[in-house]
Amino acid sequence: MSETKKATRFDRYYKQHIARFGEAPQAPLLEFGCGAGEFLSHAHDVGIRCYGIEVSRTRYAEFKAKVASGDKENLIDFFALYDGSILPYNAGYFAGVYSWFVLEHIQDLWTSLREIVRVTKPGGTIFLVTQDARDCYDGHCDVPWPLFLPPHLMRPYLEEFNFDKGHVEYMCNEVYYVTTPMIVSALRAMNCEIVFQSQDPPLQYLDSIDIRTEQDARAYANKIKNIVEKGEWERPKENSIVHARRLG
Repeated sequence: MSETKKATRFDRYYKQHIARFGEAPQAPLLEFGCGAGEFLSHAHDVGIRCYGIEVSRTRYAEFKAKVASGDKENLIDFFALYDGSILPYNAGYFAGVYSWFVLEHIQDLWTSLREIVRVTKPGGTIFLVTQDARDCYDGHCDVPWPLFLPPHLMRPYLEEFNFDKGHVEYMCNEVYYVTTPMIVSALRAMNCEIVFQSQDPPLQYLDSIDIRTEQDARAYANKIKNIVEKGEWERPKENSIVHARRLG
């Protein structure tokens, strides 16, 4: 995604925050899963102190190279690598936490949600955008993605679409099922007010639940390929959005 689109994403967050909570986002902010730090950088451009957390050393190197070439070396202190578990910040440190298409890459979703709430101050806001598994779609493969199919059956399914081994392993090992109700229930259990949540997507591809064997998975993939090739598949919007406020 281009830097222009990243900047637009920050602007959209800024406007949505005003619409949901009646005020602009306050500092300090945390972007949970900040990639190469474009959102972080744009926040500082408009005078909002923002931190970013990331597990990828590759993305960290990209961030360092970008800020060094753009005379923003002071932003290095706002970008932190971590191990994907406990965040390196005190409880209640941030006025707001923002995350965009990260939660579907986290194996231990519950710890991450706990940490997001822990580092948000009482009264602080939480904006989470991710891929709802009930869409039966994932942008990393851009084909219908059977609901809750275990990895050992997802492999033969994806192989029928001629994805290379690396892509198949990525989908099976680094992309996890998450739904809006999962996120909402966890936040409510931690005394957060849900200010907005996306609507339930329509039920679809429920026959994929009957897949039991590798042969079943391959047969189902070919059935889906036929639907796609006929133009009978409409790509859904990626739409798990939750806006919340920590109450205490």
